Amino acid sequence: MQQDYDIIPEVRLWRFVVKRAILDACAIFEDSKPYRNKEEFLNECRTWFNSEDCVIVCNFAQLDKDFVLHLYKNSKHSYDNASLRSSLLSALLDKIMERGQ
Repeated sequence: MQQDYDIIPEVRLWRFVVKRAILDACAIFEDSKPYRNKEEFLNECRTWFNSEDCVIVCNFAQLDKDFVLHLYKNSKHSYDNASLRSSLLSALLDKIMERGQ
């Protein structure tokens, strides 16, 4: 298992991109609340997980795309069912990104 301090800065940066994509797709906009009710923007965020861009970002982040898709679906389900607050989900994603899959 890879620890956070073993992850090179470039990989860590791409993992934060993945985290932000998951939070955006779950409509968790810590710094851009005006987008929360923009259905077009949310659809774009959600369809990103099935794009070639997602594959490229996952490769840069050294994460398996299927793992990221699974993580997104579980995050969305948990957040939609109010079992996780946005700050808790964000912290949980940080921990997962530290170790990868």
